[in-house]
Amino acid sequence: MQVITIANQKGGVGKTTIATNFACMSSSSKYNKKTILIDADIQESSMKFRAIRPDTASQFQSVSIKTPTIHKDINGFTADVIFIDVGGSDSKVFRSALSAANVIIIPLLPSQYDLWSSEDTFNVIEEIKTYKNDLKVGAILNQVIAGTTISKEVQAVMDEFIEKYKLKMFKNMLYSRVAYKESVSEGLAVTEIFNNPKYEKAKNEMIMLYKEVMEWA
Repeated sequence: MQVITIANQKGGVGKTTIATNFACMSSSSKYNKKTILIDADIQESSMKFRAIRPDTASQFQSVSIKTPTIHKDINGFTADVIFIDVGGSDSKVFRSALSAANVIIIPLLPSQYDLWSSEDTFNVIEEIKTYKNDLKVGAILNQVIAGTTISKEVQAVMDEFIEKYKLKMFKNMLYSRVAYKESVSEGLAVTEIFNNPKYEKAKNEMIMLYKEVMEWA
């Protein structure tokens, strides 16, 4: 069973967008994985997404766990893959969600300030790795502005993080697109919105990112 936690103590980096889109794709007819989405965030955004998901879409189990027992609770689940969407603060629940994982994915925003503010997350993960030395950790750049390049300053900070924390930086990234917000409001992954050309770029980048992450994980 694969357990993938999407985490960052910084809010607004796209944890729930990635968790819900990945859960939808994993449970789709293309991949047909028995999928569980654990919502460990007090805001319960993933649970709200699941509640409005159409019956005609692929289905997956969604569970809310807000106690620091996630690393124990997963032993009672049967699934091919579990995605954990955890809230943005260092807490016992946050650490339990990290401890439960085989793989941790950290969404990052492409600015120096946002990268620096994410370093606390990396430091907590370093603590977890002292007793889970096979833990795999990767990072995704999210909300990148289309048509721009990553600045040298931001790239320098990323390179420093990659070296310091032995981090996997995924080549595929997500751009700032209204398609993500609009699809979420319908309880759908961006890959499930069809017959609308404005979704094509978002759809393709999410497909490529999911494939890269899952092949690496």
